[in-house]
Amino acid sequence: MKAYQQLIKAVNRGVTFFDELHAYFKENQAALADTFCTIRAPPATVDRTDQTQLLNLHEAMINDLKSSFMNALGKDRMYKRECGAVTDQ
Repeated sequence: MKAYQQLIKAVNRGVTFFDELHAYFKENQAALADTFCTIRAPPATVDRTDQTQLLNLHEAMINDLKSSFMNALGKDRMYKRECGAVTDQ
């Protein structure tokens, strides 16, 4: 669980391990479901025991993170700022 939390923090801070994060969640979904629900706080209408729903919510979270990252990267490119160590995947 701690590794998952650290990986989410890294992705939120700009590390582009989106696919690795989702693959790790898929492999360990049974153990990480409660941690994900604590972090993401899905609505009450979501059945937290349904693995398919949680997997879809996790994928949606990853897509949100990807799009926000790409938007920030696009702004850096638009203003011709250096992106530092961030690489476009």
